[in-house]
Amino acid sequence: HTCGLTQDGSATCWGDDTDGQASPTPGTYLQLAAGDYHTCGLSQDGSVTCWGGNEDGQSTPIPGTYVQITVGAVHTCALTQEGKATCWGDNTQGQSAPTPGTYMQLSAGDIHTCGLHQDGSVSCWGENTDGQATPTPGTYKALAAGGYHTCALKEDGSAACWGWDEYGQATPTPSTYVQLTAGWTNACGIREDGFATCWGDNDDGQSDPPLGTYVQIASGGFHGCGIKQDGSASCWGYNAE
Repeated sequence: HTCGLTQDGSATCWGDDTDGQASPTPGTYLQLAAGDYHTCGLSQDGSVTCWGGNEDGQSTPIPGTYVQITVGAVHTCALTQEGKATCWGDNTQGQSAPTPGTYMQLSAGDIHTCGLHQDGSVSCWGENTDGQATPTPGTYKALAAGGYHTCALKEDGSAACWGWDEYGQATPTPSTYVQLTAGWTNACGIREDGFATCWGDNDDGQSDPPLGTYVQIASGGFHGCGIKQDGSASCWGYNAE
């Protein structure tokens, strides 16, 4: 499923709605984050509202005032105003037990989570079977956690990835990027010229974005969507739901 934030702050979703993940709770939001079968929205007052699957408590937020949210398969993490990471939901692999520290961004993968510290270093927690929670040393300015891999944007705009690489999803196409996103078995980035480049698995067309310039892109399991400069949305990849 996919969700989008309209200019008036309301949420619109489409795709599979088996667990209500594509039926947003009415409200005005600043940010949305979609997982496998649940979605969360960050309200203007800093509170979080979630809808969809909740078998592990992933849609029952810990009360607090937050500035950023990120959603994994069945867990959710949020960043407080003080830079503390708070997570709820499934924790069987430690994906909801943050490494202590102060962060400026969080990104949840399937069953792992990574956080970007203020000094540009990265800490990850959760499953690490494929090395997805063992960051490549470096100084970064943004994170994008995927299924079993993680990508990060360096200060010079180049991308670095670590973790599962069976499909080349952890081997970035060389370029200068302004934003990265990671799916289940691929990753994509917006280049300086606004065009999107993807690498990794493309069996469902998830690594073949339509031509055009984008201001934001987001990867799902086997599909991707992008917001163009005129505010319209374009999606590609798996569309059976």
